[in-house]
Amino acid sequence: MAATALAGLVVACGSASTATSGVDTSAASAKPATTTASSATPTSAAEVEQNETEGLLQADPRASLRSAQVAATAAYRAAVARPGSKETVARLLAWYVPGGLGHKGLAARMKNLAADGFAGRLGPKGYQVIEDIQIGASGSNGAVTICTYDDGVLYDTHLSDADGTPVIVNDDVVSRRTVTHWVHHSDGWQQTVANVIESWHGANHCPAKALP
Repeated sequence: MAATALAGLVVACGSASTATSGVDTSAASAKPATTTASSATPTSAAEVEQNETEGLLQADPRASLRSAQVAATAAYRAAVARPGSKETVARLLAWYVPGGLGHKGLAARMKNLAADGFAGRLGPKGYQVIEDIQIGASGSNGAVTICTYDDGVLYDTHLSDADGTPVIVNDDVVSRRTVTHWVHHSDGWQQTVANVIESWHGANHCPAKALP
């Protein structure tokens, strides 16, 4: 989509473009669980998910980062579908470094969508492929290259046609290749920003759905 992509997560240079084709993480905490040892039982699906992600880190940091990317994309799709939900947006922002470009851009984007009464929904064929994962030498940072085919729509939640169909605001078909940048600390993996490196309008230029 031109200003709003619905099949992935795109925040470039502090501006967010919405995306919605991915996995849904319906229950999540406002902040991913830390890796600090604790006897407390996780209280939400997000804490369980983050603990599992951190468990992978020691054995396979690439798998850990892949898991974080998938979860962040799912949280993004959920937030675009319900940008007026504070809890849903908080679950999304928990995957971003507070105060960073990605966090600020997405917070502003969701606020604007909610104010306009807009929401996004997945298209029938959209998907996202993780093409490459790189982990820094120290293990404290990483980058994920993703390609997203987006045939979703942005619609007005307050307006509908005579037959009750919501008015479509944007239904552009687009595919994008994006690099998301991550840091790892006591709160697990969190994204700093994402940069679109290639985009194509009107066609799918992403690899097949199968992950490497």
